Amino acid sequence: MDAPKTAWLLDCLQRYWPKNTEPVAALPVALHKEQPTESLELCAVALPEWAAHLGVDIDGLALPGLLVPVHSLPGVSKGAKPDWENVDWWEAAFWYLSGHGEWTHEQENGPIHSYAFRLKSFDSRVWDRAWVNRIGLFLRCWAARIAERDEEELFGPLPDPEIVLSHDVDAVSKTLPVRVKQSAFHGFNAVRALLRFDPGQAMAKIAKGLSFLLGPGDYLHIARVQQLEEMHGLSSVFHFYGGPGGYGRPPHTVLLDPMYRVDKRPVLAALQELHARGWTVGLHPAYASWADPDSLRQEKERLESALEAPVTHCRQHWLRFSWQHTWQAQIQAGLSHDSTLGFNDRPGFRTGAALAFSPWDHEQGKPLALIATPLVAMDSHFFDYGQYVDDQARLAALLHWVDEIETVCGVGSVCWHQRVWSRDYGWGRVYEELLQHLAPIGA
Repeated sequence: MDAPKTAWLLDCLQRYWPKNTEPVAALPVALHKEQPTESLELCAVALPEWAAHLGVDIDGLALPGLLVPVHSLPGVSKGAKPDWENVDWWEAAFWYLSGHGEWTHEQENGPIHSYAFRLKSFDSRVWDRAWVNRIGLFLRCWAARIAERDEEELFGPLPDPEIVLSHDVDAVSKTLPVRVKQSAFHGFNAVRALLRFDPGQAMAKIAKGLSFLLGPGDYLHIARVQQLEEMHGLSSVFHFYGGPGGYGRPPHTVLLDPMYRVDKRPVLAALQELHARGWTVGLHPAYASWADPDSLRQEKERLESALEAPVTHCRQHWLRFSWQHTWQAQIQAGLSHDSTLGFNDRPGFRTGAALAFSPWDHEQGKPLALIATPLVAMDSHFFDYGQYVDDQARLAALLHWVDEIETVCGVGSVCWHQRVWSRDYGWGRVYEELLQHLAPIGA
């Protein structure tokens, strides 16, 4: 691996060696020249006994280990033993964190806009763990062992995990477009249930869709969420739409983008109150803005005017995202923090990492001037996509992902839309349980 990529990885993983980078940079990592491919074939590698606590249980391994791309361990496909000393750990970490597989897939097929099901050639285990963090922790442990020094003495203490709480404000009232979109989604799920030969679930989805279409609803709930977080000593990021709002827009925009205006009550008062009390207010850009710096800039300026403060954070609406275009457009618009990097249809670590990092620019061969925080889980993963019997099962599933972030002392974002405290959804209790879990560690 060339020096700029190694330097980038050392910087991205700096939280694991804040006092001293040199012992890690000097590790005798096996360096290979195999070229990565789009479709990721993973290989399980057992860690040495002295580092087994940093691995996970994987079928076929006598000791806990890590999954690495096959190209980082040449010879495995020809029957060679996957020994940890033969792994190019820098290449493995780079492949994951740079999103090389997805970037290559996009060059050939176009953006997947954050739907994992479109990556049919991928081994989904790549998203199941924070592999890059575990590689970083392993390198830290290995370097301390070679130096015959205590890890904390050599590198400094491990950092506290950071669970970044966030809310995308898609709707503050139950408008006609909201009724149509969510009812259609319930209809889609009813069809999916029928395809699974589950008529009972299909009928339940149809009934829910009709109830949603015809029933009343209040979706503001911003102050309620703020108060809940404040009770637990926590705060969060609220992302607001910065477009013109209202019905005086093209039909597809009315249907796909929020209806409210940030310069009108009640949203104006809500976002100003959030800012005054120390919450972060970010941008939730329009559906079609994912590659449009001018649109992003206009929305950012509208939100800043209402907030009377700079806006630097964002998450793209519907997670519309392109590796080649979205971050570049955000940077050109003056945004510096993005948390779009996740999936619509499943929880997980999209780059195999729980890190806030500067993404790699594959075209320029250097890091981008922006910080990306991965979106690891959101409410719809457990209520719309997952098959869970009750809220306790949903909470357990959510905490599985939170536990991985905590275990690796990493960083990851969780999104819970404020409207789901309404009777139409009833999804708020799981988030409230999450707050109780996080309060002791100070998310």
